[in-house]
Amino acid sequence: FYSTASFLLEKGDFSGLAKQGYLFLKGERRNIKTAPSVDSFKTDEFAKMYGRWIKKNEPQQPALNEQRSCELNFSYRPPISILTSVNNPETKKFEKMIESVIAQTYSNWELHLVETYSGSSEIHRILEKYSKKDSRIKVCFLAADRETPKTLNELLKLIHGEFMALLNQSDELAPNALFENVLLLNHNSDADMI
Repeated sequence: FYSTASFLLEKGDFSGLAKQGYLFLKGERRNIKTAPSVDSFKTDEFAKMYGRWIKKNEPQQPALNEQRSCELNFSYRPPISILTSVNNPETKKFEKMIESVIAQTYSNWELHLVETYSGSSEIHRILEKYSKKDSRIKVCFLAADRETPKTLNELLKLIHGEFMALLNQSDELAPNALFENVLLLNHNSDADMI
């Protein structure tokens, strides 16, 4: 499944994100209601409907190739930092998630994979493989007992992107996800959250 909760945020203070359900953007506190996760809809019928929707609405390869050429001509090409917490993921889903980021038609991104010392040699091998494969992929190790808001605040010190996206370790981004967000930013430069 593709991520249903992908969004971009300008860098800011996220100290209460997980515990309080608030986002702090440009000094303003906003209460954010989240949609139910895709996991709560794992029925065969939903999967079939979703697959049909993707086939009908996702751009095909010629359009994706056109986006790759077009994105270089954007007047505004903000760097986007994608943050993913890694905690003993299923390896196939985890690799699909990473490949979905690499396949983006917008190229000005960095992926921060934050491993919380799972101890899995297979996960460490995957992290090493992808960080060597693409210099935009960064790996960070944090103690497993850290709380999510503290982890996010530690990561905010490491990222270089003007915008940030959170991506679950088992989700996949549509290949045009970042392109569409940056296209919107080129048409609406005042946006502080998408």
